[in-house]
Order: sequence, then structure tokens, then C-alpha cells
Amino acid sequence: MEESMNEYEKNQHCGIQAWKSQKPSIIDNAIGVAFTPVTWVVGRVVPTSAIEGALHASDWIAQQTIPSSGSAQ
Repeated sequence: MEESMNEYEKNQHCGIQAWKSQKPSIIDNAIGVAFTPVTWVVGRVVPTSAIEGALHASDWIAQQTIPSSGSAQ
């Protein structure tokens, strides 16, 4: 795979691999521990269709805020 990459892509690939190999910080671990019960409750109480509906609605709202020309402003 790396032999077909240009220099920029190789640098990005190396950066991503370094990022992936990092261990989570104490803060990341604490947030994960804190949100585990919330995630469990949401997974048991909120129907999947409601979560999907919320995601589709937020996607629709985001699409409405993108300029129609497709250029960043």
C-alpha cells in the first residue's frame, strides 16, 4: 500500500499510525468510565429508531446550513 503513496500520503499515514498507537490519557479513561452507565441506559431505554431519527434530523439540519454552491465561506 505504501509504495503507491506520494510523500504527503506517506506522512499522513505515519501520523495516523502514531496516533492510533497512543494510549488513552487519564482524562479519556475517566470520561469513558463516566459515560459507560449513560451509554448502557440509553442503549436499553431509547429505541434504535429514535436514535436513527435524531441522527437523520441532525444530518438534514446540517445539510440545510451548507451553502448551495458547495464552497466554504
